Amino acid sequence: GPGEGALDLLAPPDASTSADALDETVPHVAFWPFSFNRSRAVYDSAPGDVRPHPAVARIIVAEDGATAFGSGTLIGVRDNHGLVVTNWHVVRDNAGGAITVEFPGGFKSPAQVVKLDQDWDLAALSISRPPVSPLPITAVIPQPGESLTIAGYGSGSYRAASGTLGSYVSPSPDLPAE
Repeated sequence: GPGEGALDLLAPPDASTSADALDETVPHVAFWPFSFNRSRAVYDSAPGDVRPHPAVARIIVAEDGATAFGSGTLIGVRDNHGLVVTNWHVVRDNAGGAITVEFPGGFKSPAQVVKLDQDWDLAALSISRPPVSPLPITAVIPQPGESLTIAGYGSGSYRAASGTLGSYVSPSPDLPAE
């Protein structure tokens, strides 16, 4: 089914997939890191001004004496499980308490951190399978000059912004710009 390959976090890419075989109707989706200058945004919604994408969820993280909020995207499903990608900084201060993933349609699931990458600010969460389809991720790397959209809940309401990919960046000099 859609997004099932995303659950194989460390599996090598399928050699049978080529750029010629890709469905051009699937939008390019890129997660951080890419440079995005809001002042050059093609489209930037006001908070709560757009209907949330069904696969973009709010992440609620119990911290020591506090609650943190972030965004995540359902990128894969298999059997009774789903895989959500969020940022490492969203879950880093979790004190062993609950992490909850809540989708716009009302589905909520406890989450388990399955993989962290502090350098690239990424976290993978395993959840119960939600009643929504994963967001398709293209096998073709977006190129500078192409239009990309970022979406999430940020500091509260859902928001989406589109702009042009300027360049890729690296979180440190010893890592590649990807």
